[in-house]
Amino acid sequence: MKHRTEFQRDFSAYLFSMIITVVICAFITGIVYIDCCAKDTILSANGVIYPLIEKIINILEGSLRI
Repeated sequence: MKHRTEFQRDFSAYLFSMIITVVICAFITGIVYIDCCAKDTILSANGVIYPLIEKIINILEGSLRI
């Protein structure tokens, strides 16, 4: 029976955590991208994230006016 060395176990754990992190980040990025692009579709309700970004921009724009 072949036993793994400590380095092999550490590398496997590192690789697994890196893959999981990339998958989660890609999933979140996809959700944000689809939601921000939803404002361009006919059936959209302007998404969820886009109105928040627009409100933040309006607040910043209002606060920067002199």
